Amino acid sequence: AVPHRLLVLGGGAAGVELAQVVRRLGGEAVIVEGADRVLPREPAPLGRALSEALRQDGIELRLGMHATGARREGEEYVLQFDGGPDLRGDRLLVATGRRPRVEGIGLETVGVKAGPHGIPVDEHLRAGEHLWAIGDVNGIWPLTHVGEYEGDVVAENIRGDGRPANYEAVPRVTYTDPQA
Repeated sequence: AVPHRLLVLGGGAAGVELAQVVRRLGGEAVIVEGADRVLPREPAPLGRALSEALRQDGIELRLGMHATGARREGEEYVLQFDGGPDLRGDRLLVATGRRPRVEGIGLETVGVKAGPHGIPVDEHLRAGEHLWAIGDVNGIWPLTHVGEYEGDVVAENIRGDGRPANYEAVPRVTYTDPQA
């Protein structure tokens, strides 16, 4: 069933894509994003232009706002804000990003200390002696095709070719209308 009013916490790719889907299927959607535009990790002009397109589509944007709490009241979800009115909806999507899962996997046994963005690697994706980290766990680009590319880079490095990873041109898209 299409939500009557979807609250989306996070204005990244997943949040804006699903908000627009719900809106186009007849539901209401509200995006709450702490930055001044959607797609805050992309170039500012792109995020501002998509923000305007989403508004024209009837999606409510609450930009520059951080929720201080979330609760359930009966059938409603409620987002709270300091100094502002609560937002209510029948569904809540938390789309605030991903973090690499690195806790409890034994990294300390191989001398690797992960940070908040994952396992640190050098330009060859080496995390330690005879140890490499690819894909979401290294926190560089959490995209499937980047992980596949990094696998190829590491395979060549294991073979001894000394190939550094290159991220100058990473293709990506946000599936909205218009596409970003």
